[in-house]
Amino acid sequence: MPTFTTRKNKIVLTDYNYRRDIENRLFMAELSILEVDVLQEIINGSLKTTLTTLADNLEIAPSKLRPILDKLAKSGLFQIQGDGVLVDKEMRKYYEAHIIKFDDDFRPDMEYLQGLLSKAPIHALPSWYAIPRSSDNIFNSIIEKFLFTPKIYERYLQDLVFDNPIISSIAKQVFAAPDYKISASALIEKFGLTREQFEEYMLFLEFSLVCCLRYVKTNDVWEEVVTPFHEWHEFLLFVQNTHPVAIQDVTPITAVYEKEFGFLNELNAFVKKLLKKGVSFTNAPKDLLEVALLLEIAKQEKQKIVASVYTEDWLKKTRADQAIILYRQSLNRLIANEQFTSFSEKDLREVEKSLKNFAHGKWVYFEDYIKGCLAAVGSVLPTSLVNRGKRWKYSTPNYNEDEREFIKLITCEYLMQAGMVATGYHQDKLCLCLTPFGRLSLG
Repeated sequence: MPTFTTRKNKIVLTDYNYRRDIENRLFMAELSILEVDVLQEIINGSLKTTLTTLADNLEIAPSKLRPILDKLAKSGLFQIQGDGVLVDKEMRKYYEAHIIKFDDDFRPDMEYLQGLLSKAPIHALPSWYAIPRSSDNIFNSIIEKFLFTPKIYERYLQDLVFDNPIISSIAKQVFAAPDYKISASALIEKFGLTREQFEEYMLFLEFSLVCCLRYVKTNDVWEEVVTPFHEWHEFLLFVQNTHPVAIQDVTPITAVYEKEFGFLNELNAFVKKLLKKGVSFTNAPKDLLEVALLLEIAKQEKQKIVASVYTEDWLKKTRADQAIILYRQSLNRLIANEQFTSFSEKDLREVEKSLKNFAHGKWVYFEDYIKGCLAAVGSVLPTSLVNRGKRWKYSTPNYNEDEREFIKLITCEYLMQAGMVATGYHQDKLCLCLTPFGRLSLG
């Protein structure tokens, strides 16, 4: 949940005629479904029409339409002259930008935000958002400064502060709500607001890039709801819906190692034997041999594996110290791995960071973990706000087979052997969890 604590917000609504927008929002918030249909018909129709024509198009009686037109005429969109309806061209353009909020496919997205920003005088925007006046594209500059990556945007939300604590509280309620969506009526009731106060606060929050209003058809009425901006809302839902769920019944899990540092226990037992007697190269367990040679706690003499000068010192170390030494060799192991030559230390660290997604230490399926993994490995770029035509979206990974295998190598082999991850099988499906040592080391 974001908090708003340190940085002063510089948006000044009085820099433009914001009262007009407030009045429009108040007007639209009171519209019924039929009234919205009438308004859409007028906006999308001819500048000159008649009550009879509108009634025919809407398939309602003229006597039912007339009181609706009387109410809608207060918007200034049109005038009624007898049976005639004369639409104001400039006001139609104004309402075209607002009536889309009632469309089934309306999304309060970056395109909507761009339209919102166009209402404010362009000379005020650099001051509002502290961007250079020499910027070639103010909208792109705003995206780069505040919205470009989840980390940038989260930091902006954490640093944001408002003069009015109720505005901060509204934002917190939105981000704490189920699926990050809450009704306007619930917020108005909770904070004891008038409708006008609420609409003004929401306009301020929209310009502050925090959350926005939309209309949802519920039980044959239009209901105002508040959500984060569409792109951030979608990303939050992705994170929520792909968060790996802990396996409830862990009894059937067959762990690869029953005890923490299980691999290191086997490694130590193996090299202890070498102190007494060498082992044939062909008889040495491959995984233990690879690590023992890497750590130089064993060496090959012709066709035998024997202890090295470092073996005894190694065995004197604590398991935790041994685990750290093995963990620090992960990069060298990766460099030596011919199957994954296209991956680097950056990729390795990205995978490590992704494990914080289930730092609770409970077992999760590997497939569930990778669905919500945001590690930028291989060809996958870091999550950022990307433009796809008129639409924007926070990118999320779509790993190819090599990238999936790389993530599996790091989590289920390298980190497992270092005692940071435990692996096992539940109903024939690979699962893993962070060990207490892993939570301490990677957290």
